[in-house]
Amino acid sequence: MDAFPTSPTAALFQLTGAALSIGLSSLGAAIATGSLGSQILNPPPTQGETGTELKQLIQKPGTQSSASTAAPDMKKLILVIMAGILAIYGLMMAILIVQSTNVSVEAGISKFAAGLAVGGASLASGYGMSRLKLSSGTSLVSTIIVMMFLESLGLYGMIVGLIINNTAL
Repeated sequence: MDAFPTSPTAALFQLTGAALSIGLSSLGAAIATGSLGSQILNPPPTQGETGTELKQLIQKPGTQSSASTAAPDMKKLILVIMAGILAIYGLMMAILIVQSTNVSVEAGISKFAAGLAVGGASLASGYGMSRLKLSSGTSLVSTIIVMMFLESLGLYGMIVGLIINNTAL
């Protein structure tokens, strides 16, 4: 029994595709989760706080405003969950990529491309999610709709990755 059932080059492309799929997707999810989570816990100042109240907070460190003592809006945690789905796309694709044992070099390259497609699309989706600004003036419904459109970038990358991966057989 040979140690490598396929050529080492094909295995390298195959496993690199799986690593890119997991790594880039997780990076996109982490960027989005970090940005959205920090905005949920520490909301940006509203228009009333940007003036004299903010200056008073800087001058008197012991005082607290009503905005800083308010609990975070738990309904907005759905945005963090939606960002975490990007990492699941990468994990699913990586599992599908490494299932094949005997692959040619061409199939290894296409599995590399499938992992890169899923990882790149999820990274772009996560970056777009991180650019959202959660302010008190926007409604949660409109924010979720924008997040759904950004999430669809990762889903389209997953679909493209599935097509590329299945044509490698």
